[in-house]
Amino acid sequence: MERISEFAHPTVIPFGADTVTEAQVLYSRDGYTYRLPSMALHPGEALRLNSGGLVFGTPPPLANLPLVADQLGFLRGHFQHHCGIWAKNARLFIARYFDFIAAEITSHRAELETGLERFGSLYIPEHWAFSALRPLPHAHLIAPETPGEAPPGCLLRCDIAFWSAKGAIAIDLVDASTRGAAHARWRARLDAADIHVIEIRREHLADSDSFRVCLPDDFHAFWRGEALPTGPFRADAGPLVLPA
Repeated sequence: MERISEFAHPTVIPFGADTVTEAQVLYSRDGYTYRLPSMALHPGEALRLNSGGLVFGTPPPLANLPLVADQLGFLRGHFQHHCGIWAKNARLFIARYFDFIAAEITSHRAELETGLERFGSLYIPEHWAFSALRPLPHAHLIAPETPGEAPPGCLLRCDIAFWSAKGAIAIDLVDASTRGAAHARWRARLDAADIHVIEIRREHLADSDSFRVCLPDDFHAFWRGEALPTGPFRADAGPLVLPA
């Protein structure tokens, strides 16, 4: 168990599990939490890599992660772990997504360098990588079939979820199998809950340009509107700790 969410909030999202059972839901007068990894999310506030609340089974070996690329690699493995060892497409999505983050920094390097000039050598463009949206593998989103339905009945699992300033985003990884009535009901519930669904096909995972085009504006130029780069390994998402 990674953690129990500390918040009673209508947009608490459990993740990293195939199912959520009644026994994993904790009710109180204030709402409910989960005996699962979960995040409490707030309207208008995007969940980013540096938003805090990351909990690891073993503390990150920061002494061995001096570069941003090293830290991103550690985070990539962390999120792939939550996909499960058999979820090949989900694990590949996470790998491709972290490639996308690095590519966004590279393609906007001139803009980022100009914006950081006033700080001298304190920051480099790569430090903005941690402002990218945070993936939540095997996330269970609130999409009730009937009004007022409580968890776990109101929850609907998706391959990967994100939370942007506009709300929940569900990633639907499309393989070669035929989709039937069950998937149609799944999609209808997400649509009714006003959850943005992005279909990612196998060929998109194999091509970085196709993958990039699949992602909407919420994912691109993720540093814009952020005051300063911050690091991902503090619960309070404090200032970026630079290597000595």
